Amino acid sequence: MIPEAFTQQAVHVYEANDFPYDWQYVATIVSGRHFVDPSIFLYDSTWWMFVGDEYNSTCYLYYSDYLLSGWVEHPMSPVVAGDASKARPAADLLC
Repeated sequence: MIPEAFTQQAVHVYEANDFPYDWQYVATIVSGRHFVDPSIFLYDSTWWMFVGDEYNSTCYLYYSDYLLSGWVEHPMSPVVAGDASKARPAADLLC
């Protein structure tokens, strides 16, 4: 599970000990921005994450070989900048 944590300027991962009632912190995978609505998926053996900013106007792209560590911002990130009509990654179509 990846709860909203933009006030902590990080994306945290949790795992269920007793689903859905008890969750345990596992890792912080990226930090340093007010991240909102991370969308993580596995494609061709690489983990990818689209994540927005607190204003829903910028969409960043990160990748890693491992879910819980090694996340790097993609060189073409942000993939959307300054456009709230296109930048929100979660619950909508990805960037």
